[in-house]
Amino acid sequence: GTAHVALQKARVSAQDVVLVTGASGGTGSAAVGIARAFGARVIATARGESKARFCRDVLKADVVVDLLEEDLVKAVMKYTDGKGVNVVYETA
Repeated sequence: GTAHVALQKARVSAQDVVLVTGASGGTGSAAVGIARAFGARVIATARGESKARFCRDVLKADVVVDLLEEDLVKAVMKYTDGKGVNVVYETA
């Protein structure tokens, strides 16, 4: 699907940190799973506790940022020790 092609074109690997926006939706969920299968660390965004829980518990994202509670840039920079991400998969 779309997520697989996009992440493959980005050459996602175990050395990467991938940010997936809207990770609880269909395309976002696929992107999280595919990025993890490529060995990347995944930061997932969601809006609201139930969607964040889904990303954390079901999708097994490494980090979940609830955009209703946290600042995305601050959370990403904290998790990556100020380095940022290698790939962004935008679902919106």
